[in-house]
Amino acid sequence: MSTFNIDRPLLSEILTDIGTGRIQLPDFQRDWIWDDYRIRSLLASVSQAFPIGAVLTLAVDSKNSLTRLVEGVNREKVIESPNTLILDGQQRLTALFQSLKFECGVYTKNKDKTVTRYYYLDIKKRKKSKSNCNVIKVGLHFCIIGTIFYLIRESVFVIIERKQLDETPEKEH
Repeated sequence: MSTFNIDRPLLSEILTDIGTGRIQLPDFQRDWIWDDYRIRSLLASVSQAFPIGAVLTLAVDSKNSLTRLVEGVNREKVIESPNTLILDGQQRLTALFQSLKFECGVYTKNKDKTVTRYYYLDIKKRKKSKSNCNVIKVGLHFCIIGTIFYLIRESVFVIIERKQLDETPEKEH
């Protein structure tokens, strides 16, 4: 008889396991489709320690599983076979993995165009980033054409590459 339990691993552990390949997706899962607004909202919730919903996973025998990596995982860094599949929570975990662990920026949609965004919970880490973009602090909760980032709830920064300034949304209020 199977049983289920409720584990509460740290988010950092989950994201590390995604990056190493221990946590993957069943091959029937749909593709990742979140937009910038949803990602920013999720990061704002995480940064404030607000609940973001449950994640449903299944322990598996990797030899008999048809799986695929979470979008954004570098195949060269995969060192383990999957032992856990994400059944519910793929969109949230992919958004968190790409925005917090992925070094190439997050590929998302803005007005039906694919764009790259860099998200930072700690803007000081931006100085260590290799991205080709500028950071200018203007105020709270903004996006003004000509500047490069949003600030949401005083803690989440979104960095937009220079070449995408013409794709930046109009000024937010």
